[in-house]
Amino acid sequence: MFINAAAEFADHDNPNHIICAEHKRLVRDYIKGLAEQAGAKDPDLLAQQLNLLLEGAIVNAYVSNDKNAAALAKSMATVFIEQAVE
Repeated sequence: MFINAAAEFADHDNPNHIICAEHKRLVRDYIKGLAEQAGAKDPDLLAQQLNLLLEGAIVNAYVSNDKNAAALAKSMATVFIEQAVE
């Protein structure tokens, strides 16, 4: 998990931390590209919202053993997307 690795190598100049941060940026950029294709009014904002939702769902599922985290995140993502492309 990139979150664990980033925490273990907390120095922002550490090569391992840099790789983790780059991975997170690439995921966010990918989501932004999808938001642009979907016609979102503010693709950057939607990408930030969905990325934060994704990260939160992953952590919640892992830490709390929440089997419904993905389904809940999906329903929340639908709301964000519908608002962004109206």
